[in-house]
Amino acid sequence: MRLRFVSHAALLASFTWCVIARAALAQELPPSRTEEVELFDYTVVEGDTCASISQQFFGNRRRYDLIHAYNPDMGPPPHDLEAGQILHLPRRATPADQLADATVTGVERRVEARPRPADDAWVAAQRGLGLYRGGRVATQQRSAAELTFRDTSVVQLREQTLVIIFGASATTTRTAGMEATLETGALRTRLGELRGGAASGGNTLRVVTGSGTATLAGGSAVVGVDAQGTSRLSNHSSGASLQSSSGGRAVPLPENTGSMVRTGERPTPPRPLPPAPTWEPGTRRFLGVAGMGGDLEGSWTHVAGASRYRIEIARQPDGREVVFATEVDASITGFQAHRLPAGTFYVTVATLDGDLFESRPSTAERFEIVEGRIVRPGEDPAAAAPAYDPGDPTVEPAARIEVLEGTLFHVPEGFTCQSGSPILLRYDDLRSCNDATGASVSYPPFDVRRVQTTIDGTPFDPDDPTQDVAGPAIEIARGATREVVLEPQLEGALPDDLTLVADEGVTLTNVRREGGRFTASITLARESESMVRLHWARSSAPTQWMGPVRVMAIDAAPEPVVVAPPATPEPPPRQPRLTEAYARSPVVSALVLTDVDRRGSTVGLSLAEIAPAPRAEGLTERTRIAVAADLSLLDDQIQLGTVLPVDVAGRARGTWEAGSLDVYAHARWVPLRRDPAADDSLALAIDLGAWFPTHPEGLTDDDRSGLPLVRLAPSIELAYAFDRVASFRTRQGALLDLDDTGARLWASAYGLDLEVARAISMGVEVDLVLGPEIEANLFAVGISPQLAVALDPLVLGLGMRFGLNRDGQALFGAASVALSASYAFR
Repeated sequence: MRLRFVSHAALLASFTWCVIARAALAQELPPSRTEEVELFDYTVVEGDTCASISQQFFGNRRRYDLIHAYNPDMGPPPHDLEAGQILHLPRRATPADQLADATVTGVERRVEARPRPADDAWVAAQRGLGLYRGGRVATQQRSAAELTFRDTSVVQLREQTLVIIFGASATTTRTAGMEATLETGALRTRLGELRGGAASGGNTLRVVTGSGTATLAGGSAVVGVDAQGTSRLSNHSSGASLQSSSGGRAVPLPENTGSMVRTGERPTPPRPLPPAPTWEPGTRRFLGVAGMGGDLEGSWTHVAGASRYRIEIARQPDGREVVFATEVDASITGFQAHRLPAGTFYVTVATLDGDLFESRPSTAERFEIVEGRIVRPGEDPAAAAPAYDPGDPTVEPAARIEVLEGTLFHVPEGFTCQSGSPILLRYDDLRSCNDATGASVSYPPFDVRRVQTTIDGTPFDPDDPTQDVAGPAIEIARGATREVVLEPQLEGALPDDLTLVADEGVTLTNVRREGGRFTASITLARESESMVRLHWARSSAPTQWMGPVRVMAIDAAPEPVVVAPPATPEPPPRQPRLTEAYARSPVVSALVLTDVDRRGSTVGLSLAEIAPAPRAEGLTERTRIAVAADLSLLDDQIQLGTVLPVDVAGRARGTWEAGSLDVYAHARWVPLRRDPAADDSLALAIDLGAWFPTHPEGLTDDDRSGLPLVRLAPSIELAYAFDRVASFRTRQGALLDLDDTGARLWASAYGLDLEVARAISMGVEVDLVLGPEIEANLFAVGISPQLAVALDPLVLGLGMRFGLNRDGQALFGAASVALSASYAFR
C-alpha cells in the first residue's frame, strides 16, 4: 500500500521510523510490594465482584483498593470480573497508607523514577515499580510510560514528561480521588466511568500544573503543559473542569471540548475539539520474517484545519501497552513501522488543531503481523527458527531485508503466494500473496542480492546499459570447449563450499578454486540453446542458486576447439628478502637491523652462542635463548612485539651485556613498504621500544645479567631496494635509561642484502654504538654476515658477529653465532 500525503513529499521520508517491541511487553505484571507482602492467587467464580471478594477476605467491602493495588493490569473500572480470572491478593489486609499510590504498568524506551520523595537518585523505571506519595516519574525523548493508580485509573505519560504522584490520603482514597502534578510534557488519562459520582465509587483525578488544575471525573482526556507554561485540557468523555492556579471559578468542559489556561489568567471558554481522522481501506495483515519481525503501514483521510497528527501503536485495543507514539505534520497522512514482532497491534491516529487541542483518537485499527521463515543457502531447514531480535533501539533499521538470491522463504500456514511455499527468492522477482479469505497480504520487503561474476577480467558493471542484469556472458561455439577464469563478487566472505552447477546443454570439467578465483573448462553441447547458464551455489544446497553466469552460443565451430593447457605463470616480481638473524635476540646496548617488510603476526625463537674477547679476565662463554612474538594490526601497518632473552649458560659482567630475563617490548608503525613490482623502492619504519628489568634486586658486582633501570629505545629504520637485486638499510636510534646517571647511547646499524636465489638471501650488517654506559664510555663497532632462507610461512636465519674493536668485543663478544626461526600467521 502506498503512503499518501497532502504536500511536502520530503516529509514523508522523515516519518518512516523504527519501532522496536520490547520483550517487557510480554512479561507478567508483578505486584507493587512483593518484597514485603505475601500474596496468593484467587480464581474468580461466577457472581464475584470486587466488593464481595473484599468482604470475603478482608472483612470490609470497601477494601477493594487492595484488589486494585495488587492487580494494576485490571484497567479502569467498572470491573466485570469473569469466572476463571486470576487475581493476586495479600494474605492480610495491608494498611492503606502502606500501599503504593500508583504502579508503573508500561515502559517504552527510557523512563526514570524516584519512587519516594526521600529518594535522592533516579532509577530506571520498570513494570511493577510502586510509586508513593511525592514520588516522581520522567520520560525521556521518544519514550513513554503507563501508570495505574490505586483506584485503577490509568495515566499514559508521553515523551519528555515529568509527573509527581500524590494519590490521596488514607482516609479519602475513595472519596477525594487521586492527584498528580504535571511539571512538563503531556499525559492521557483513562478513568473508570462514574457510577453516581466519586462518592459512589467512580474514579476522579486532579492534575495540577503550574498554571492551573484539571479535574477529571471518569472517561478519558489529554492534559499538557507547553514550554511557556500554558496548560491545555482536551476532554474526550465524561466530566472535566479547568481552573486557574490563581483561583477563581473552574470552567466545566463538556465531552469533546477543550480549554487552555495561561499563568495568572482565567481558562478560555470551552471550544469543540477537531474531528478524529478516519482510516482508508488497505491491507491490514502483513508477512514478517522470523527473527526480524515485520513492517506495518497504513493511511488516513486528511482532516480540514489539522496542524498535526498523533499516531499510537499499542498492544491492547483500549490503547494500553503503547509500543510507539509520535506526532507528524498535517501534510503526512500515512505511516510505516519497521521490525515489529509477530502479533496483533492496534493503531490510532488523533488530530491536533492550530491551538494544539487534540481530538479523541480514531477507531483502533487492527493490524497483524504473521511471520514466515527464511532459509539461506546451506542452512538446515529443520533447525529451530531464530528468536526475535529487536536490534539496537538507538539505530534505525534498514527498511528492506537483505537476502542472498537462492534463499527460501517458507510462507506461514493460511497464506498462499504465486509459486507456493517455500518461495525461492530471485533477483528482481516480485511476488504477491493472499490470506485464507483471498485478501491481498503485504509481502516482506526483501532486497535480493546475487553473486555477480567477473569473467576473464571483465567485471560486472550495473551502470553499463549494454550489459545484461546478469552480467557479462561467456561466448562459446556449440560443440567447443573453452577455459575461463571466473571471480564471484559478494559483499562479505565467500562460502567455503561455493561451487558451480550447470544447466542442461553445458558441461563443466576441471574446476579448480584458488582463493576467490575459479578456473573451469566449459563445453557447450552442439544442440544447446542459444543461451544457457551456470549457477553459483553451495555444495550443501546445489538447488538454491545464488547467481547466474550466462553462456552464449556463437557460430558453431566445425571441430571442437582443443584448449591448450595453461602456461605456467611467471612468479610475481619481488624485492630481495631482508636478513634479520639477530633481530630475535636483541642486545640492551645496541640496535640491530630488522625486516621492515615482515608481514602478519609472528612467533620466533633464537639461539645465540657468544664467545668473550681473548684474554678477557673473568668472562665466560654465554649461551642465550630468546623467545619473540609480534602482533600485526591494521593491514600490517602497526606491529606490537616482545622478546624475552634468557642466558642459559654463562653470565654477563658488564651492563652492556645484560638483558637475561628482562623484557623487551616495542610498538612499530610502518607507513611505507617496498613495492615488489618496482625496480627501486623505499620502506620506512618508526619504532618505540623499551627494556623492562625484571630482577634488578638480584644484581651484584659478579652478576650483571639484568638491567637496573628501564631503558627506552626509540629508532627509525630505512630500507632502499635498487634494481630488484639488492637492498641498502640503516637504523638510527637512541638508548636512554630513565635515570640521569644511566646510559645515553646513540646506536646505529648499516646493512646490504642480496638475493642469491628465490628463497635465499645473504647480507652483511655493521653495528655502531657511541656514548656513556652506566659504568663506561662505549665506542663499539661490530660486523655480522647473515643468511636468510624463506620457506613461507617459516623463515630461518643464520648469522655470525665479530667485535672489531675492544669495546665492540666487550659488547658483542669476540665472535658469536645466532640461529633464528620465525613463523608467520597471515
